Amino acid sequence: MIYPLFYPRFRCLAASCSHTCCSGWEICVDAASERKYRSLPGALGEELRKNLIVNAEGAEFRLTPDGDCPFLTAQGLCRLIEAGGEALLCDICAAHPRFYGDVNGREYCGLGLSCEAAVRLLLSPGPLRFADGQAGRVFSFDSLCAFVGLRLTPAETGFSPETDENRLREWFGWLRGCEPIDDRWQPSVDCAVAALPDHLRTAPVYLRANRSALNKIYQYILYRRLEDARTYTATVCARFSRFSASYILLEAIRTGDLNESVRRWSEEIEYSDENVKRLLSALC
Repeated sequence: MIYPLFYPRFRCLAASCSHTCCSGWEICVDAASERKYRSLPGALGEELRKNLIVNAEGAEFRLTPDGDCPFLTAQGLCRLIEAGGEALLCDICAAHPRFYGDVNGREYCGLGLSCEAAVRLLLSPGPLRFADGQAGRVFSFDSLCAFVGLRLTPAETGFSPETDENRLREWFGWLRGCEPIDDRWQPSVDCAVAALPDHLRTAPVYLRANRSALNKIYQYILYRRLEDARTYTATVCARFSRFSASYILLEAIRTGDLNESVRRWSEEIEYSDENVKRLLSALC
């Protein structure tokens, strides 16, 4: 299994998280967990069964009117973990924010960037490195691409921002047309478009001060898309990553918060298969 070197250091921030994954998301319950919940004795078992909804696509938790998981405490903790540890979690909760893929017969994994703990790990000091547990090797992003047979030009393995205002406006239009995760997404894109000329002028200064971080962001976005290179080509995936990192760069200038710009982009785009497909197809 290939993984970023920071992957084993991941720890959920739990109550310290500012953007809990226990709110605002549908929580699908896998069949094995549903069976376990339906047979669980006691008051917790009764509450689990009361909060299960079954439809044509399977089971899920009934969210509160605020969009929270019914087992999220006021302190931002999970009552299921408190009661029975992680073994009581359904698969999607136990796995989040991890992702898994396959590139040319080699399995790889990582952490999705909608999680602020994952963003902190990615942007911690030091270069972005990957390991292959089976081969016992450590790779830079360039050498990893060669190892898995991903054909990229030297220019495509590192980040260079898009600076053409017309192409960026087209990209922002596609972003705005994505299925929004909440009612703040489209207005935030509109604000980014309005500020585009000013922020393009200041982008070189910001990039010089944050080049290493933005390069890691670009490479990690592309790393997650390795599997998509079979369908859309490596060049299209690199283009997707370049425009995405350019958007994050401009949002960081606008908001003054690089970490949150990464996290916000990820939860809107990276966590929607339909949005990713739409953008990759537009770039073909």
